[in-house]
Amino acid sequence: MSSQPPSLKVQVWIYWKNLENPTLLFLILHTHSTRGGFWQPVTGGVEPGESLLDAAQREAEEETGLIFPFPPQSLEKNFEFVSRGRVNREYGYFLAVSGDEKTLPKIRLDQREHTDYLWVPAEIALEKVRYPSNREMLQLLVDRLA
Repeated sequence: MSSQPPSLKVQVWIYWKNLENPTLLFLILHTHSTRGGFWQPVTGGVEPGESLLDAAQREAEEETGLIFPFPPQSLEKNFEFVSRGRVNREYGYFLAVSGDEKTLPKIRLDQREHTDYLWVPAEIALEKVRYPSNREMLQLLVDRLA
């Protein structure tokens, strides 16, 4: 394993709150087959000189095409994982969008990264995401929103 400091990453859960129905829907993205072909929330790296908060905002906007009126909020949780021989530290964040059933946000995907998206209840997102760290962050958010 490398003696370098961990690469910084962010994981951003985006949820939709219907103003007419209490059910929350969570956004999951399907990665391109060249990236593994699995479901996940918004994730990405922190650029040099960029704050974690700014990285979470940038990644959420880049991977969805949405503009968020409020900054991401921290889940106050992070974890380490190894990928390609490199240690990474990923920090959890969340963002909300709201509207009525006719305004469920349409996502504009970067086809180099993702091939599909779903707005699903937490139970389905928890089943579909690949990594335990994604499930842990989502469950933390669900508990916080309850």
